[in-house]
Amino acid sequence: MEGPTWNLGEEAEVWTRNGPIKVILKRLDNSQNINQDFVNQLCRCYKCLQSGSLADYFGMTKDPTSCYMFVMRYYENGDLYSYLDESMGVLCWRDIVDMLWTISAGQDPEKYI
Repeated sequence: MEGPTWNLGEEAEVWTRNGPIKVILKRLDNSQNINQDFVNQLCRCYKCLQSGSLADYFGMTKDPTSCYMFVMRYYENGDLYSYLDESMGVLCWRDIVDMLWTISAGQDPEKYI
């Protein structure tokens, strides 16, 4: 992916990109018949979840079978579940709770209304 547009240049008034970056597609199985209102709501929810503690979300697309997929940043260490599973015994419960607390703190309830 070329990378997301981040800054509007002051002089040229052109958006600049920060990329290229690797992305991953997360598919919603059996989502071919989801109505557009639900898809719009999913997009809004994912945009609200943007914070430094959560995976970057760039948008949605469809696969060849018309299932919806989220376009997200690829992380070399895998997803949170894999990281926690591999870190058991290395991370203490206090570290895990702190990590989850940070994630939940990044979800602003004002953005859901």
